[in-house]
Amino acid sequence: MKRTIEISFLLVGGVTVATAVYLCCHVGGDLTKILKILGAAAAVLFFAYKLLTGWLFINLNVSIEPDRKPAGGDRDHLALKVMLSKGSIDSLWVRDIECRVSAMVPGEAGFTPERITTVKPQGMKKAKKLNSQDYWSGETAPYYVLSPKEEATFTAYTTVGAQQVILVEVIIVGTRPFYGIEFKNGKPIQWRSSIVSLPGG
Repeated sequence: MKRTIEISFLLVGGVTVATAVYLCCHVGGDLTKILKILGAAAAVLFFAYKLLTGWLFINLNVSIEPDRKPAGGDRDHLALKVMLSKGSIDSLWVRDIECRVSAMVPGEAGFTPERITTVKPQGMKKAKKLNSQDYWSGETAPYYVLSPKEEATFTAYTTVGAQQVILVEVIIVGTRPFYGIEFKNGKPIQWRSSIVSLPGG
């Protein structure tokens, strides 16, 4: 991806500079026209650089807050709060959120995650149309849309071993308008975040 962006910018830059030089050579010594051509070329290069290095990427802040309490015996309650904070560029269409909860087990190469449990946050699905009699029913929409600078919080719950160190990983899968036009393979965009929950925490 990084290499593709670099090559794209070099191609756009090369074509822009060549065009600017060609036009400057054909306006004679008219300084005003030359300055206008150079200004237009600089603007094209600036916007191409911003587009390829920043404007195609959705800025999303993902944070996780675990809340762990004794459940009795050898189990703990583990409530997870997943917070999404959308940046100022573009909207985000969240397709799915998944939390992976793993016990960290010591081994020869350090601690590794084992005994993995997958849980889904609650409440992230919106209804396509609200029923006037029951707001909670109806066909669900395929995406949860986050507008620029909007925040949303979703929660998940499971139980874990009382004395275990727990790794919580979260993946957010989504897209944005016109993403399929720019990237023909149709792959969804993903964000990941993780946190460790200690016993008694």
